[in-house]
Amino acid sequence: MSKKNPRVLIVGVTFDETNGSGITMTNLFSKFSKDDLAVIVPNWNAHLSDFKKCPRVYQLGSQEVREIFPVNLFQKDIYSGPLDPKTTGAAKTISTGKFKKIKAALRRTAYQLLAIFGMNHIIHSTKESKKLAKWIDDFKPDVIYCQLASVNMIRLFGKLAQKHNLPSIIHTMDDWPSIINQPSLTYFYWRKTIDREFRKLINESSLFLSISDEMREEYFKRYGKDSTAYHNPIDLDRWLPYTKQGWGIKGRCRIVYFGGINVLSNHIAIRDLARAVDRLNREGQKIDFDICSFQSGDKITEGLDKYRGVKLCKPLSHDKMPELLSSYDLCVIPLNLNRFTNVFAKLSMPTKASESMISGVPTIVYAANTTGLYRNAKKNGWAYTVGSRNQDELCTAIMKMVSDQQLRTTIAKTAVKYAKNKFDIKKVSTDFKNRIASAVK
Repeated sequence: MSKKNPRVLIVGVTFDETNGSGITMTNLFSKFSKDDLAVIVPNWNAHLSDFKKCPRVYQLGSQEVREIFPVNLFQKDIYSGPLDPKTTGAAKTISTGKFKKIKAALRRTAYQLLAIFGMNHIIHSTKESKKLAKWIDDFKPDVIYCQLASVNMIRLFGKLAQKHNLPSIIHTMDDWPSIINQPSLTYFYWRKTIDREFRKLINESSLFLSISDEMREEYFKRYGKDSTAYHNPIDLDRWLPYTKQGWGIKGRCRIVYFGGINVLSNHIAIRDLARAVDRLNREGQKIDFDICSFQSGDKITEGLDKYRGVKLCKPLSHDKMPELLSSYDLCVIPLNLNRFTNVFAKLSMPTKASESMISGVPTIVYAANTTGLYRNAKKNGWAYTVGSRNQDELCTAIMKMVSDQQLRTTIAKTAVKYAKNKFDIKKVSTDFKNRIASAVK
């Protein structure tokens, strides 16, 4: 018999409003009481934690995380334990010392040398400390949930589930098993080991979740284990009052990208779009391209604002995103069109996809035609798709969307309808909670 309000122990990712995993998790768990949630999170992203969503957060630190020689020679003393939401309202990574530049350089060199031998998978090992064990026992969880993304997390998650006799729930966001093992002297050993350990975990799991229908289909073929797809749901009551209703363009066409910029998924594609906008403006078009990201001003965005019509902006405020997003004429969702991203993100669905759909802003998806994002957009008609890395084709696509109001209208209306049917938070989060409850023995 399932438990109506299960207490969920979440490992590896925290509730936050700045990255896809945190936003997706926040929305999926929206039907849970914050008293029924607890998070165990590494120190490097503990500071992102939103205590309003979940006040019970444990930071993994030096009592749990150990590093192998010679990296351990430079290991910082990091606080292990519960974070206090009353202190600042936002978690902080606590360290008793600072690395000097020379130590940081030596540490990076040690990492690179170990990676040659494939030992990057075991540089960090995480165990359950007495302090963590007591914290878990005090919480009394009914089930354990994780978005796996590393060998270290696979092993920690498995150990915690086994020791505390908890039904396990695995939720895959990206196809990380296909890319996590990079070339090394022990490549084939780790390929076999990672595959074996991941298969063991999902076969023993009480519930296996994926991020998209494309991932569900592929993982069933690959692992013989069916999953249920849960993507980022959206609050229709919050979005629909601002959903775009008219698709005429007055004056300069305003295009927006909103979200993170990183080497794994989109930094090359965003630069391709910037070059295309620059070229079109030099040819006499009037197009503005706003890149709204937390990374604006970072090295990864260096030089982007030198392209004509391109502007680096602060991220769209989460609270005001529905209103701000609908003020644009077009939206873009890019993925790098290279081998690494095509493998890593082939089965993924970016968190921003459902948000761009419900905004009513006509969207261009710029991604390899083998990716789940491209195939989903093409199949369901919620975006104009560009599936190859060709500057002429990209410029043509942008101009087609700029010049064809009927096309923009059709795409936008299709996207809103699809989002309403597929990503309504009331339906999705209720079903999500019921499914987790059914996993509790």
